[in-house]
Amino acid sequence: MVEESVIVAYAMERDVYIDGTRCGTTNQLLRIPIGNHTFDLGTPATYSPKSVTKLVYGTSPATPLVITFEPEL
Repeated sequence: MVEESVIVAYAMERDVYIDGTRCGTTNQLLRIPIGNHTFDLGTPATYSPKSVTKLVYGTSPATPLVITFEPEL
């Protein structure tokens, strides 16, 4: 199975959920299968956007897909 590289960026450490399953923490390199995936930071949902759905394809550890969440004010 080919794995892709993703970093979910956030101002502090939070759990990262991919397709509803906890898969790691923010600001760390995550390895996931190719495909469309939905990312969020779980509860409390004090971040924006509430979720991000992206096609993850063509990445590497040196050039990961970066998904950014911001604290909600």
